Amino acid sequence: MVQIKIDSTSLEKIRESHSHLNLRSRRIALFVVVCIQVPILWTLLASQIDLQFNQRWVQMAKLSLNSQVTNLLRNGTVHVDGWLSHKNTTSSNNSSSIIHNSSFLFAVTPIISTLNISASERPSTITTFVKLTTIAEKSKEEQDQATSKNFNLTIKHIGSTTGRNSTGEILPDCPADPPHLQGSLEISFSNKPGTFDAIAADNPLGKDGGHFQPPFCKARSKVAIIIPFRNRDQHFQYFLHFMLPILQRQQLDFRIYIINQFGSGKFNRAKLMNIGFVEASKDYDFGCFVFHDVDLILENDKCLYTCPNNPRHLSVGVDKFNYRLPYSAIFGGVTELTREQFVKVNGYSNSFWGWGGEDDDMYSRIKTKGMNIMRYSSDISRYKMISHQRERGNEANPERFKMIQKTHQTMNQDGLNTLKYQVVSRDLHPTYTNITVNLFGPS
Repeated sequence: MVQIKIDSTSLEKIRESHSHLNLRSRRIALFVVVCIQVPILWTLLASQIDLQFNQRWVQMAKLSLNSQVTNLLRNGTVHVDGWLSHKNTTSSNNSSSIIHNSSFLFAVTPIISTLNISASERPSTITTFVKLTTIAEKSKEEQDQATSKNFNLTIKHIGSTTGRNSTGEILPDCPADPPHLQGSLEISFSNKPGTFDAIAADNPLGKDGGHFQPPFCKARSKVAIIIPFRNRDQHFQYFLHFMLPILQRQQLDFRIYIINQFGSGKFNRAKLMNIGFVEASKDYDFGCFVFHDVDLILENDKCLYTCPNNPRHLSVGVDKFNYRLPYSAIFGGVTELTREQFVKVNGYSNSFWGWGGEDDDMYSRIKTKGMNIMRYSSDISRYKMISHQRERGNEANPERFKMIQKTHQTMNQDGLNTLKYQVVSRDLHPTYTNITVNLFGPS
């Protein structure tokens, strides 16, 4: 057996060499780990800082918005100056126009129901007040200039109508395609509608008279919705319950008018719509007018209530008619015209007392003036009708077929330019305006 002699000094040198090698390897490994981990840790830290900053910014923005709206609810007003032309309501035998220089102060209603504003800080009711101060009657010359036949108003608007919010900041235009539309909707009348107060509480953005505007952008369309009306309160509650959210999602600058026929005489749907056009024009510079039966509820919110460059028939598909047009020349139910289009055809006829004929007469007026009628497809323009019996005083007009054969001869002498009526009352509610009128019609 060969014995190997190991020198202790050499062994110590070998151990020292291995120790230095291990230490160097550890340092290299630590350096590599640090190089990899530092960027990752920095990224995580930066994202956490950014998240905390954003949360803080959002919190500050909410506090600022709450403060602004709280001040608006406590102290804010909207001031409107303009010339108004209306019928004399003090005497039943005097239908002449009286012109007043008036100032309206509209108390601001709640804007966003979810804001942190205590009940004691909000108005006691959503219906606040409208203060009308008559300053002076104007001269005969000024009356002639302001007569309702001209359908023109000079109005100073403050608020989102000028494209600014309550703090004076310029609002952007609302998008051409409203972003919150839902498409097909489930509409059911199996449950009773809510009360008018409950509906107002669910739709707090309306100013007195039911004037709604998008809070964060400038609406592209100013729309008056005209509803000929008598003794249909429950139907109207259904209408408000379903239609107010739809119209707000469409980001319209809109106001709903019910034109309520006074008395129990024969109903005149067309004349009520003419009155709605004239009365709404005194309030605001609406550019689009939707004439709407109270018993028709939209089933698809992509059917936009905005006026195109030709008159549009909206109620294309109604469940009562299996969502098909009863006939191609129909122009009833829900229709819309611009101010210029409506004046061009001289409005509706005032002569159709009782049910039927006025919508076919309007179709002939539009065609006589060289305009075409537009429609959405029936999968978009879909409506559900509230079933009901035809009310007393709205029996079918036996003369309607003879009358619509003469439309081209009578339209220039029967319409807006021959409209006579008396305003009995004008009531402003949180979600709508109710104008009760005497038509002086047959019993």
